Amino acid sequence: MKALILKWFFIFSEKLGLFDLFEKYYFNTARTGRSKMGTLPVLDREKVDESYLLISPFNTGDYKELGGSIYLTDLYGVLLHKWKTKYQSSIAHLMKDRTVYVSQVLPNSNDTAHFPGGGRTGVIEKLNWEGKVLWEYRNPGIHHDFEVLPNGNLILVRWEEVTGALKKEVVSQVAGKDEHDPFWSDVIFEITPDGSVVWEWHAKDHLDPSIDSFGPFPYRVEWTHANAIRYLQKNPITGREAFLMSMRNTGRILIVEKESGKILWRSPEGMFLGQHDPTMLENGNVLAFDNALHRRPTSRSEVVSSRVIEIDPRTNNVAGMLEGGRTSSEKARLYSSIMCGAQRLKNGNTHITISSPGHLFEVTPEKELVWDCINPHVTHGVDLWPNNSIFTSWRYHKDDIDWPPNFPSPLPATPAYAQVAQQAIFDESYIEK
Repeated sequence: MKALILKWFFIFSEKLGLFDLFEKYYFNTARTGRSKMGTLPVLDREKVDESYLLISPFNTGDYKELGGSIYLTDLYGVLLHKWKTKYQSSIAHLMKDRTVYVSQVLPNSNDTAHFPGGGRTGVIEKLNWEGKVLWEYRNPGIHHDFEVLPNGNLILVRWEEVTGALKKEVVSQVAGKDEHDPFWSDVIFEITPDGSVVWEWHAKDHLDPSIDSFGPFPYRVEWTHANAIRYLQKNPITGREAFLMSMRNTGRILIVEKESGKILWRSPEGMFLGQHDPTMLENGNVLAFDNALHRRPTSRSEVVSSRVIEIDPRTNNVAGMLEGGRTSSEKARLYSSIMCGAQRLKNGNTHITISSPGHLFEVTPEKELVWDCINPHVTHGVDLWPNNSIFTSWRYHKDDIDWPPNFPSPLPATPAYAQVAQQAIFDESYIEK
C-alpha cells in the first residue's frame, strides 16, 4: 500500500511539473545542495559530456582482507551497476564486452612485506558483468597501474631492487640515506593471458642518474616509483609502438619505444612534481595531472596548487594548463599530494579526479565548471573516520561499451530528484545488492 501511494505521488507530481520546480530552486547551482549520494553534480546539461562514470574507492588504511567495490553510475550519481571484489580494489578498466579488469591490494604477508608500500596491489582480476572471476594474475611485486593491450596481453609495473655501483651512485644524491637499506626501481613488463612474460623494460638499465635524479621527497626508498603506464600504437616522435609512463620520484614523464627500449622523450625538468596519470591525446600531446608535491612557492604570497597540464612532446610547448585559481581556497580545491588523474572527454572537456577528498569534476576548454561531484561511496578509513578517496576514475560513452539492452542513459531526461526517487522505489534491476 505504501509503495502504491508513493507511486501515485510521483506520477501526480511529475504531471504538475513539481519536480521541475523543485529542481529549478533546490538544485540551483549557486546552492551547495547535497544528498546521501553526494553532491548534485550536473551544473550544465548542455555542456556536460554525456558519459558514464566508473569509480573504485580506495582504502588508504591497513591492507586487510576487507573486500572492495566498483561502481558504475550516471552523471547524477545514480548507481547503475556494481561489482564486488575479494580484496580492496584499486584501479579498474571497463572493456568493450562489459568485462572489467581490476587491480586489488593483497593483504600484508611475508611475500609483500619487503616491498615499498605505496601503490602496492599484488593481484589483477578479470570479472564478467555478473561479477564472476574469469581470470587472475598474482605477483606480490606489482603496483599501481596496468593496461590491457589490443592483442589481449597486459602491461604492468613491478618493483626491482637496485644494487651495486648504480645503487651507490643514486643513493649518494640523498642526504642521510643508508646505502645498506633496500633500494628500488621498476620493471615495465608485458604478460600473455597465461602469465608468460613476453617483453620487459628495466628502468635501471636506461635511466641516467645525472638526469633522472630524485625529486624533493622525504621518503626515499624508490628511485622511480612508476605510477602510470599507457600503450601507444604510434608515438608522436618516431611513429612506432611505445609506452607512455610516469616516474613520480624523478618528476619525469617518459615515452619509451617498445622495440629499441630507448627513451624518446623526457618531460622538461621541474615541470612535474609527484605527477600522475599521463595520457596521449589524439593531437599527439600529453595530458597529465601535476600534483606539485613539495613545489616551492616563488613568493611569500603564492599558494601552490596542483595542475592539469597539456604538453606537446615534440616541442615541449605547453598547450594548456588548468590551475586552482587565484585564491587559497580555489587552489585548495584542486590540490592533492597523491594519486589523481585527468581524462580528455569526447566533447573536448576534461574530467579531473582529485583523489584524496574524492572530488570529481568536469571543465570545458574555457575552464567553465559543468559537472561537480563528491564521491559518496566510502570504504574503511583510519580508526573511526570513513574514507572516500579514489586512485582515479574513468568516464565511458555509449559507444565505448556494449551495454545491456535498455540500459539507462548517463544523462537522464527526468529531473534529478524524480529520477533518484523513482529508481530507488520502482527500478532496482541494474543494482546488485
